[in-house]
Amino acid sequence: MEGVMKLIICVDDKNGMMFNHRRQSRDRLLIERLLEATGDAVICIKEYSSSLFKNALHGVELTQEKIDEEPDGRLAKKLEGKIDGEPEENNQEKPQEKDKIRIVEGEVDVGSEEYFFDEDTDPTQFMEDVTEVIVYRWNKVYPADILCTADFTAWSIKSTYEFAGASHDKITEETFVKE
Repeated sequence: MEGVMKLIICVDDKNGMMFNHRRQSRDRLLIERLLEATGDAVICIKEYSSSLFKNALHGVELTQEKIDEEPDGRLAKKLEGKIDGEPEENNQEKPQEKDKIRIVEGEVDVGSEEYFFDEDTDPTQFMEDVTEVIVYRWNKVYPADILCTADFTAWSIKSTYEFAGASHDKITEETFVKE
């Protein structure tokens, strides 16, 4: 990690993040809320997380390999602004949406006004560079072999928000800021 950044993670009640190289859970309404909560800021994701965002935002830029995997070419049509024969002018993304999601590879380089969505590594290793953390809690316990071991006791809670997800009765969003 380089620079200063904002972080987004999803954890269960025991701070679990992943099990057997797979995310513990997913929820499309959580992704919609995450996009809303981050406003116009860019969200940097790893390739692994791209499938969570491809249906939530038309402007997601995915690798050509991901586009080619779509059997009906629908994703490629979305990126071109042509879906189901709709006129192009009705399907154009707003300029700010086009760059909302950025896929990063290798050493994650995230700007100070950007967020990094981390779902497959313990973020403790780069917490000294983090100024804000949005934690989404599943409010359940799942099997886990990758945990978030970051200690937020020295951080201030900026806000807490609870909402119903598509597959979870209650998801808690906590935003922490460094003191």
